Amino acid sequence: MDSLKNKTLWDWMGLLFVPVALLVGGYLLNQSQIKQQNNIEETRIKRQNQLESRRINEQRLIEDERNYINILNNFRRSITDLMINGGLNDSGYHQVAVQAATALTASTALQLDGERKGQMIIFLYNARLIMKDNPRIYLADIDLSGANLAHSRLSGINLRKSNLSQANFTAARLTGADLSQSQLTATDFTDANLSGAEISEHPTFGQEKENQALIKSLSRAQHWQKAVLSPQLQEAVKRLQLSSKTAKEEKP
Repeated sequence: MDSLKNKTLWDWMGLLFVPVALLVGGYLLNQSQIKQQNNIEETRIKRQNQLESRRINEQRLIEDERNYINILNNFRRSITDLMINGGLNDSGYHQVAVQAATALTASTALQLDGERKGQMIIFLYNARLIMKDNPRIYLADIDLSGANLAHSRLSGINLRKSNLSQANFTAARLTGADLSQSQLTATDFTDANLSGAEISEHPTFGQEKENQALIKSLSRAQHWQKAVLSPQLQEAVKRLQLSSKTAKEEKP
C-alpha cells in the first residue's frame, strides 16, 4: 500500500502510457483499415457503374443501329412501291406520287443520322429520282445536315435549296451538280470534284464573312474554279484573292 501511495503523477502516467498508446494505435489502425476497405468498395462500385454505363451505351448504340436500318429499309420499300405502282418513275408528272415521295423523304431524314442520310441520298440518286435534269423528288428545305457522302459519285444531282450544313463531300464527284441556294455552313468539300457545279449562297446567307468562309471551303475541292458561282460568291473570291495578295506583299 505504501508503494502505491508513494507513486507520483508521472509514475501513474508512465503506467498508463502503454495501454493508452495501444488503445489509440489500435483505434487508428482500425480506422485506417475501415478507410482502406471503403476506398476498395468505392473503387469497386465506381468500376461496376462504369461497366454498366458502357453496357447501356453499347446496347443503346445497337438499338439505334437497328432502328436506323429499319427506318431506311422502310423508306426504300415505300419509294420503290411508289416507283412501281405510283408512277413516280414515269415520264409523266404524277403530282400525288411526287408529293408523297417528297414528304416521306423529309420526314425520314429527320429520323436518321448523318451516315444514313448519305445512304438515303445515294439510293434516291441511283434510282434517278433527284437528277438535276428531271427531278422526281425535291430535296429543297429538307434537313440533310451532316450527311456522309464522302467518295460518292453524284454527278448531275439536284440538291438545290437543301440543308447540307456539315455534310461530308470529301472526294465526292459533284460535276454538274445543282447546289444553288443550299445551306453549306461547315460543309466539307475536300478533294471533291466541283467542275460545272452550280453553287450560290443560301437566301439567309449573304454576309461577307459567311461567303468567304464558303469560298475557303470550296477552295479545298478539285476544279472548284470551274464551278458556276453566283455573282456574290465571285465577288467573295476576288476579295479573298486580293486580301491574300495584299498580305503576301506586306510580308517583310
